[in-house]
Amino acid sequence: MADGEPQKIDEEPHKQSFQTDEYVESSVNPDSIKQGGAFSKLKRELQEEDLSNRGTQILILNELDKYEACKKQLELYRDKFHATDKENAVLSARISSSTFFEITNSALLTIGSILVGLTPSVLKDGKPYYLTWIILSIGIVALVGSIATKFLNKK
Repeated sequence: MADGEPQKIDEEPHKQSFQTDEYVESSVNPDSIKQGGAFSKLKRELQEEDLSNRGTQILILNELDKYEACKKQLELYRDKFHATDKENAVLSARISSSTFFEITNSALLTIGSILVGLTPSVLKDGKPYYLTWIILSIGIVALVGSIATKFLNKK
């Protein structure tokens, strides 16, 4: 469909992508990226006379202070991560046990309801007999147990 043509009613609109975070293969050549920046070719070895210079010592100590501050900040993030990860594990376990409880409770409620509803059809010559009372009692116990555990679990 050309841009000048009108769009038909049942036709999908032309998809245009305006996202800037998409990776385009030809946008950056990995070989063109310089490693180390503008100061990569400078001589980095320090001689004894360089280390005795007061300015060099101050620069090294400033860098050391920056790295120590960064290390402390990273340790705080690590501690926060471990605390959050532990909390996440506890909540995940709680959700999985809650989901299991809900499934079991629903199944018990369904089975109890089916058994109570089934009792009128289990009559012998129009009169109840011992199997009718067994099915009815199991159904009532399942219903009452399911409802009671639901209320006890909420507290």
